[in-house]
Amino acid sequence: MKKDNPHQSRSARKCKPWYALGMTMLFLMFVSTAHAEDNEFSDDAFADRPKKAKEEVAVVLPAFPEAKNLLPFNAGPADQRSYALDAKSISVDKQDHTVYYTIVTTSHSGARTINHEGLRCGSHDYKQYAYGREDGTWARARINKWRPISTRAHTRFRVALSRDYFCDVGLVSGTAEQIVERVKDKKPVEDW
Repeated sequence: MKKDNPHQSRSARKCKPWYALGMTMLFLMFVSTAHAEDNEFSDDAFADRPKKAKEEVAVVLPAFPEAKNLLPFNAGPADQRSYALDAKSISVDKQDHTVYYTIVTTSHSGARTINHEGLRCGSHDYKQYAYGREDGTWARARINKWRPISTRAHTRFRVALSRDYFCDVGLVSGTAEQIVERVKDKKPVEDW
């Protein structure tokens, strides 16, 4: 029979099992964390860690928009601008859950801005690829990064596009042709 160490206090003898259990739990947490990091099917417990960037395919710019192909849509009652999508520019990448489009924005004073953009349904962000020039040509965007969609007044149209026409629960809702039909008919995703 094992005798207790006479130099050890009674409370120290009681803590040994808890100490061993604690160390075992700590070890198991470390091992499971290392395993989850390598598991592509793990949950988003590590969402704050940077993800490996997917190599993006270069976007081919569409033809400059023509007035006959513009589809007006409403970005909400608080917005003073008018918006229209170029029907011929809309394309869909189902694997990346991205819709590419050309947007024509007209201010209340008549000033026009033309942008070719991409909007990702899964991560709810956008990227500007090019700006339209007055001579009917494109200028590549200098800031070439994905940015979160904002509800600020001058960018609220992206929320309307995402919510009403492009996306459904993080996925692209339909083909480019179906998106064009929804915008033409002014029927949001939930009504379609």
